[in-house]
Formats: sequence, C-alpha cells, structure tokens
Amino acid sequence: MPRFLPMDKSRGFRAATFGDFFLHRWTRLLAILLVLAGWWGTAVPAPADPGQFTVAASVFDQAVSLSRGRALDLSTQPLVLSNSPEFPNRPGILCKMDNVMSGRFRLLYSHKNLLFDPRNPRVDDPATIGVAVVNHTGRAVSLFWTRMATMRTTDRNGTLAGPVDYAPAAGGSGPGPDFGGREGTTLVEKWFASGDGDEEHRLADLAPGGSYLYQENVGPGAWAMGLFDFVLRDQKTGQLVTPVSDGGIGVEVLITRYGTDFTSFYRLADKSDVISPADDAPGAPSPTPFHQRGIFAGADRTMTIRYDPGPGVKPVAVQVAQQYFARDSGPDTAPGYEPDMFVNDVSANGLDDHVRAQDSGNYGIVYVFRLQLSGPAAVAVQPALYSGPLASPDMYDQHLVFDLDGVVRTVSFRDPGYAGYYRSPRSLQPLGQGHVVFDLPYAVPGHTYVLRTTLPPNGYGPFVIMIMPAPGPGGRWL
Repeated sequence: MPRFLPMDKSRGFRAATFGDFFLHRWTRLLAILLVLAGWWGTAVPAPADPGQFTVAASVFDQAVSLSRGRALDLSTQPLVLSNSPEFPNRPGILCKMDNVMSGRFRLLYSHKNLLFDPRNPRVDDPATIGVAVVNHTGRAVSLFWTRMATMRTTDRNGTLAGPVDYAPAAGGSGPGPDFGGREGTTLVEKWFASGDGDEEHRLADLAPGGSYLYQENVGPGAWAMGLFDFVLRDQKTGQLVTPVSDGGIGVEVLITRYGTDFTSFYRLADKSDVISPADDAPGAPSPTPFHQRGIFAGADRTMTIRYDPGPGVKPVAVQVAQQYFARDSGPDTAPGYEPDMFVNDVSANGLDDHVRAQDSGNYGIVYVFRLQLSGPAAVAVQPALYSGPLASPDMYDQHLVFDLDGVVRTVSFRDPGYAGYYRSPRSLQPLGQGHVVFDLPYAVPGHTYVLRTTLPPNGYGPFVIMIMPAPGPGGRWL
C-alpha cells in the first residue's frame, strides 16, 4: 500500500517515522478544535502546510478521473500569448493584436533575448522588451490591472535579477544554458501574490488613439517574461469597454536594443506594421510545428469538484495543461493521446492575423477548481510524465505553483541525481511520484475552497491534480 512520505531535502526521500505522523495528526486535531471553538462560520483557517509529503505514482493511478471526456467552463476573458519567436534575434514587433475583443484580457509574454551587435554578430546585446496597450475605440478609456508580474534573468549589465536554475553539465563543460523553468515559476508566484484578481488598480488614462507603454531592460541571453490581467473601462460611464465597429483595444509586444528610445521605436514599428516571423515560419532559426502566439478563448477555465472523502472512497483527479498534439493525435491508439484530458482544454484554435494559432501547454491559462469537501482531505499534484526510457533534463527539475484561498505554494520536483544527468542517467528516479500541496484537515460547512494554478512558462504539461482523503492510521493513503 502506498506511503505518505515527508521529504528530506538533503538526501531525497526518506520513510516517515512515528514521530512525523504523531505531530502531523496532533496538528490536525488542533485545527479541528479551533473550528469547534468558534471559528466555524466566521473564518476559515489557512490550509495546513504538509511539508511536501510525497505520494506514490500508484495512488494517482487509482484516482477516478473527473476530466476524462468532460468540459471546463471557459471565461469570456481572452488570453493574448506572445511566445513566438521564442528567441528573437532582431528588433521588432513580437506579437500584435489590433482588437482583443474584450474589456478584460490577459497577456503573457515569454522570450529569450538573442539580439546581437550588427557590427559583430558574435557579441550579444542587451535589450529593452516592452508592451503597448493601444486605444482604438475613439473614446477615452482608463486602463487598470488586477494582477501583474514581470521576471527577467539578468539586468542590462548581465547581473542576476532573480533566481536561476542552470541545466546539468554536459560532457566536460560547465553548467549549460538555463532552461528558464525557475524564472517561469517565480513569475507565477509574483503574479498570484500581486492581487486577489478582483481589485482594480489604475495604470493610465488613454485618449482616443492613445497608448500605454511598459518596458524593462534585460541582459544578453536573458529570459524576459510578463503576465498581466488588464481591465479597460469607459471613462464617462465606468463600464467595461466592449468591441465596437470603429476599433477596439490593441496590444503589442516589442523588443529592441538597449539604448534605443522605446517610445520612438514603438511608433516606427507600429507604423511599419512588420511583425517578426513566428517559429513555425519557413527558415525559422528555432522551428516548431505550431504557431505559439495569438489570441485564445477562455483565459480562466473552471470546474466545481464535490468530494466526500469517506471510508473506502477513492481519490479524484483532473489532468490539465494539455500539449497541442493531444487533440490532433486522432484515435485512442495514436501517439500522444491523453485519455484523461478535458474535451475543451487544448488551445488549438487561436488566431494571429488570420493564422490558426496554438498554445501548446496552455501557458497563461489559469485553472480554477472550486472544492466543496465533506470531510478531511488533501490536494496533491503529479508533474508531467514521459513514456520513454529517459526524458529531457528539465523534466527531472519541474516546478508548479498553486493558490488556495490566497495561500500560494510552490512544489518542486528536482531529482537528487539531476546535476549528474549526463554522467550517470541510471541514477535518476522514475517519474511519477507526486507531492501533497495543501492539507485540509477539516471541512467547513458551506465553504468552497478556490484552488488556482497555471503552467509556468517553460514548464511541462500535462500534470495531474488529485483530491484525496486525509491519511488514515499509520499515515497511509486509502
């Protein structure tokens, strides 16, 4: 029977001791007593920190799928994704939408600066990357944000500006290029922490034809990422801006060399209307089989989960953040088919200037699960898996971020042998082990827990979220 095991960060995983579970169960009892003492109906205590207890892959295998063949509720808020070209090497417009068709929209950009000195192509240049929100409506509007965050690897001088997580050393060389997974995780952490998603913060007032520009400087070879939830309201009525025949709200993502006046560059680039080719274009330096930029429906995807974790009840699970190939793979026997996927969770029908766009991994899509529990339970996650003998290096160093009722937690899946990936791949552990993210040792009548998550840029999907009964006697699941 699978075990519920705490993590020893210095040596990987160890078996739980009686003391571990004794303390854990007394924490649970204390929480219940607090509820009975008067918290019931007046406040909901924060979920207990499980200390990253681990859950065996066999437990996930027993879970009843709530996503197989079912549909998520999609919000009317669209997502604008700018992730192609992922490694821009020339200044220009990276993504441009003339009308986002909504008064609320989410923007995610994720690019690695590969601009070079035109006088010496072997020398990389620092860059300025930025966003323009443009008012095409013909009336005065106000721009607000409800959540926003940015992340960069280095500043323009090449000084580290945030946490990095370098790839394992290949051969006799030193650490390889950073995959960007840790940066994406930090971006999502900052975004969840930036607001509750409801309170609106004013950024700018835009006259007809006016624009708001945001910019930041990044170093040579640096990742630059941004995640924004924007709201636009008519200045006279205070109502959300709605699509109109004379235009709408536009958004652009641009990159240029550091030292260039960004406002002047934006005006010239916008007038020329020349957009950098995406990575699926013929002759692209980093070709992909899909068009990873555009506007997509359903920036938020929601489901209500009702769960009674009584005796003998199996866990329930959902699978999210699908890769693009899952839908196009055809029948159940085709490679890449995901039987436990939601039927509407592959973002394969976006638009980018009349070109069909895809968001492979659903980056920027936020999953919202409303949990209605009838007893003690826990939330666990299993990261992306790989069916071959050896996955790519970064699959042994995955990170996922969750927000439950405003409590933000990051779960990291770093194999103890990750640094020696090339030297001793046989020491890597099989993928599939999961972690408990939130321990909910009591059920508050009438309360709905709200769980949110999104796949960080450069992360891997799909991953599995499981709701399961609290551990029984001896700390065992089921």
